[in-house]
Amino acid sequence: MSDLNDKRVEFMRCVALLVLWANENNLPVIGRELERTASQAALYVKSGAGIANSLHMKMLAIDLHRVKDGKITLDGSDYKALADHWITLHPLARAGYFFKRMDAYHFSFEHEGVK
Repeated sequence: MSDLNDKRVEFMRCVALLVLWANENNLPVIGRELERTASQAALYVKSGAGIANSLHMKMLAIDLHRVKDGKITLDGSDYKALADHWITLHPLARAGYFFKRMDAYHFSFEHEGVK
């Protein structure tokens, strides 16, 4: 991909495919935090809940929350199927489910070494 906007377009195409797949497989999701400001990222870093060079600031990450029995589920195991499918959609696709410090809701494209 020649530039950041091309990568963003491909990222969103893959997000759309994941959301459609999730709904077809009775794994509905709610999208959250596609874009994060530098000040928001700094607050997350200060609280220990994020990184300074978050891909959300480049619009190459999104948090997707699973809805189970009408409620958002925070149980990481409920995200495995989504993570497994996400990483098949593109060579740059990374799922927080597989991070050393699990972030089950995080779906991103690797960019400049950041996942």
